[in-house]
Amino acid sequence: MKRKYQVKYEILNNVGKWQDITNLVIGTTEIRLGNTNGIGNNSFGLDNLKKFADITTHCNINEALTVQPALSTNQFQPNRRIRVKVRTVESLQSYNYDFAGIEKDYLFIRNLKGVQNVKIVSLNDGGEDLTPSEANIEITSISKMNNGVYLYFNRILQKYENINLLIEVIANDLDSDRVEIEGNETDEYYIPNVDPDVIELLGYYKYHFVPWSKGYFSRLYFSDRYGVEYLYFSKEEDPLNFPYEIIEVTKEGTGIRVKLNKPIPKRVRLVVCLLFNSKEDVIIFDGYMDDYTTNEYHQVTYICQDLSWKLDVMAINKTYPKNTTYIDTIETILEDNKQTDFEFIYGVESADNTAILTEDYKIENVTIWEAIQKLALAKGWALYFKYNRSKNKQVLAFEDIVNVNYITYQLNTYDLIGNFTSSGGLSEVRNVVEVIYKDKELSKENIIEVRSQGSIDLYQRENRLTLGLEVTKDVVTTKDRALNLANMALSDLKDPQVSYSIETTLMPKLKLNDELWFIHPNITEQPLHLRAHSIVHRISVEDDGSMECTTSILGGGKISYKRNNWLYVDSKIKDDTVTIIK
Repeated sequence: MKRKYQVKYEILNNVGKWQDITNLVIGTTEIRLGNTNGIGNNSFGLDNLKKFADITTHCNINEALTVQPALSTNQFQPNRRIRVKVRTVESLQSYNYDFAGIEKDYLFIRNLKGVQNVKIVSLNDGGEDLTPSEANIEITSISKMNNGVYLYFNRILQKYENINLLIEVIANDLDSDRVEIEGNETDEYYIPNVDPDVIELLGYYKYHFVPWSKGYFSRLYFSDRYGVEYLYFSKEEDPLNFPYEIIEVTKEGTGIRVKLNKPIPKRVRLVVCLLFNSKEDVIIFDGYMDDYTTNEYHQVTYICQDLSWKLDVMAINKTYPKNTTYIDTIETILEDNKQTDFEFIYGVESADNTAILTEDYKIENVTIWEAIQKLALAKGWALYFKYNRSKNKQVLAFEDIVNVNYITYQLNTYDLIGNFTSSGGLSEVRNVVEVIYKDKELSKENIIEVRSQGSIDLYQRENRLTLGLEVTKDVVTTKDRALNLANMALSDLKDPQVSYSIETTLMPKLKLNDELWFIHPNITEQPLHLRAHSIVHRISVEDDGSMECTTSILGGGKISYKRNNWLYVDSKIKDDTVTIIK
């Protein structure tokens, strides 16, 4: 679905109220999240779950407003709170239709309203598919009627000709998301990080698979559970006989739990539409102004950081007792450092909420962000700020980001802006992982090692990752914890990662590790199941006042949010963090 957005910029002014500054923003605003800096960046390991934004402002002479931080009375100062909101103002739904010629130079399509754009995709002359130029066919005019639309062509369409059209119509609902649920033979499913007003079933896929070959590209982009033959059953086509219906929807944690009338079997994907009843603002960025650069007097670019900016200060040196849960320890660290003006929430779906520290946790000469992230890494969860729709604000979320069910977005080739590109290699493969830790029972340093012999045999290389005491100290103190840490790293690193790049229209709700279900006919006839590892939103204001909103996505074929973090903390390169690992 293509959308047009209205964007609003606000700053917390000198009297503590949100003030609209949209008319002062110029150029391109860039909002970044995820693995955007690359391996070797000094702050990469800790910053890949932070969100950053570059916002350029200019002075408004007519209203006597200045954006120069040099003036102490000006509200545009480093440490000032700023946020960016987006609102859907138009949604376009795309459809593909095939029509046979009627020996006329026009077609009438009934019951089609709100048509915005029509494009000829191809024409089959009875033997082969031709491009519009090869078939000498083009649309000369469009006439919209109450009961349909007339399309006029530059020539007569013969009866043996079949024309394929891409038609964009204005969607009835201004804000809706399509997500998919993978069947696992149960009738209840949890959809995280959503809070829709209405949920509807659209249809379901059935598929069958054959074993994939050991091909490098296909092996990484497709798992065995995805097949080569898809059959789609739409609820709209046969609503009376559609087998699934929603019995109950309940809000749970940061998402919703959906109960169906019957279990969804394996190799079935249920397609769900999440609807929002009215136009609403999505806070795509909320944080603080940090650094800035000026261009003469009238223009300033601010480098902004989300609410984690407040945690990039030195924490109080303190030892926290063992036998306390990770969650309680993080909460206490935040309270001790007077960081309680944001809400701290944690996922209810994960079973390990009660896991406790097995040894005292000592904080010494590190930032608050470093202190809590070290706990998150040891537990295998993610700790980051995100927008919560039900609360309409940013919250600090602690989630089992690897095992949670992510939202799946479907992308078609016409949703893309520019090309789909991919790249890969073996330079980052680590198939042997050793963890050095101080065993609390033996009171001495111990080393455990795990390896993937399958990876070693397949790629004909053995490459080691070492996680030393600077990573495990005071957190990993038992063999079980060390093995857990080693296996998490091995899972992320034992296979090479194929990276891809996609640019689409703005996707403000996209999160790290959400899945993109994408069909690219020039690569494969099967859908690619891609994971978002890096997200960059760009909001550009042109000289004529028009606005262009896009999202660039970098990622791979599996969940792997810690991949570069593992490589960054490898003890073998701790003294040379600018070296890119080969």
